[in-house]
Amino acid sequence: MTGNSRQTNKLRGKSNTTLFKREPLSPRNVQHINLEDRSLTQYWSPRSILPRQCQGQNPAATQRDAHITQFDEDGQGSTSEQQAFEVARCSLEQFSDRLDPFAQLPVMLNRFQEHLLSFYLQAYPLLIYGMSPRLKPHPVATNFSIAINNPPNFQAALARSALYRISLKKYSNDTEKQELEIAVMRHKGEAIRLVKHMSIAIERKTQGIDMLIAAIVSLGTLDTRTGAKDTASVHFMAVRQLLRSIGGPLSIKSVLLSRVMLHFETLYSSTTTSYVWDKTDTKSLLKKTNVFLDDIWKFWLQLAGSTNVRNSNRPSSSQYSGATTTQRMSSPLAKAFILHSYPGLHEALSRPLKSEEEDLTPQDRMKLTFQLTCLLTLCHVVLDHQNRPESLKSWMSNISHMVDDAQLTRQPCNNHLWLIQIHDQSSQHNTRVWQCASFVWLLRHFPYSVQKGLRNWLLAFMEGRLVKSSKNVDSFYFSYAMPH
Repeated sequence: MTGNSRQTNKLRGKSNTTLFKREPLSPRNVQHINLEDRSLTQYWSPRSILPRQCQGQNPAATQRDAHITQFDEDGQGSTSEQQAFEVARCSLEQFSDRLDPFAQLPVMLNRFQEHLLSFYLQAYPLLIYGMSPRLKPHPVATNFSIAINNPPNFQAALARSALYRISLKKYSNDTEKQELEIAVMRHKGEAIRLVKHMSIAIERKTQGIDMLIAAIVSLGTLDTRTGAKDTASVHFMAVRQLLRSIGGPLSIKSVLLSRVMLHFETLYSSTTTSYVWDKTDTKSLLKKTNVFLDDIWKFWLQLAGSTNVRNSNRPSSSQYSGATTTQRMSSPLAKAFILHSYPGLHEALSRPLKSEEEDLTPQDRMKLTFQLTCLLTLCHVVLDHQNRPESLKSWMSNISHMVDDAQLTRQPCNNHLWLIQIHDQSSQHNTRVWQCASFVWLLRHFPYSVQKGLRNWLLAFMEGRLVKSSKNVDSFYFSYAMPH
C-alpha cells in the first residue's frame, strides 16, 4: 500500500470514527470561520479540505478540485495536520463512500449530505410532484443526471431536499432542524457562487450556456419552493434573457435538459411566473394558439366528411359541455388515435373536473393544466401524422405501452405528461412539445371555465366524437386576465 493510500485510509477510514465526530453545528461553534477566505464549498464540502494528495486522481475529481486553494489564518498554505483538523471541525458526520465510491459527484458526500441526497432521489419526487417511482426514465433522476455534471444544480438539489425535510418536520430534535436550516443556506449560497463563476466563464466563452441556464432555473425553482417569489422572478427573468440570446428554448442542445426544463416549466409556471415566456410574448402566442385550434377544426371536418356523418344532429349524451354528437369517426386514420383504443391514456385524460362554482384548489387547477397539455400535444401529434396512419398508430401504441408498464392507473396526470414529452426525442417532437407548452401558459391567463371548455373540446376530438362548432380563445377574456 502506498503512502498516499495509507494517508487516505487514515483520513477516510470507517473504524476511526472519533476523528470526524463533533458537537452539533451551531452559530457558536462556526462563528470563527472566515467566510471571506473560505468559500461555502470549502467549508461545507469535506473533500475540498483534504490534502491534495488524498483527493481522487480521476479526471472528474481533479477538475472539481482544481480551483480550490487552502489558507490558514495567516494566509499561508495549510499543512496536512491543519487540514485534517479542519475536517474534524467542519464535518457534520464521518465521510461515507456509500453513494459515491468513485468520487464522481461534484462534492464528496458526508453522512448528512448522503441522507439529503437519498431523500431527494427516493422520497422527494413522489411527495412533491406525485411522480410514480415506476417512471422510466424518471424526471427527477433525469434532472439528477444533469446535476452530476453541473455543480450549481447539485447544490440546489441538496438545498431543496433539506428544505422539504424541514417542511415535513423530518427531524428528531431542534439541533437537527437547525442543521437542516443551515444546510439550506449553505447549499443555496454555494449554488449562487458557482453560478457567478459560471457566468464569467460564459463571457469568456470557455463553457456552454446550457448549463448556466439549467443552474439559474434550479435556483428559481428553489426560491419558488421557499416562497421567495420576487427572487424567483429575478432568476426567471435572467433565464428568459439567456434563452432569447440563443434563439429560444429550441436552441438548447441537450435533449434531456430541454425536456426537464419543459416539464418543470409546466409544474412551476403560473400566470405571472415563467422562465420561458412573459407579457411580451402574449400577442404572438394568442395568434398561434387560434391558428392551431383552427387547424384541428379543419382536420376534424375532413375526418367527419370521410365518415358521412358530418351533418348528424343527434343529441349528445356525453358528460362534456358543448354541442357534440354521439356518432364517432370511423376512418382508418381516426381509429389510429381514438383514445378508447388506449385505456390507460383515456382514463387519465377523461377524469372529471370540478365546476367553476366549486371550491378550486391549486391541485384542481394543476390537474386541468396537465390534461390540457397532454391533449394539445396528442392533437399536435395527430396533425403531424395525418398522412401516415400506421406511423400514428405506432406512436400512440408506444405511449400506451409505457403508461401500462408504469402502472399509472389513478396516478396524477403529470406522470402521463412526462412520458408523452420524453419518449420521442426527435427535433420535430421537441418543437411540438414546446409549442404546446406555450399554448398552455397562455391559457392559464383565461378563466377556469374557458380552459375547461377547451379541454372538453380537445377530448371530444381525441375520442373521435363529432362536434358542431369550432373553438378559439377570445382576446376579450385575455385582456382582463393579463396582469398589467
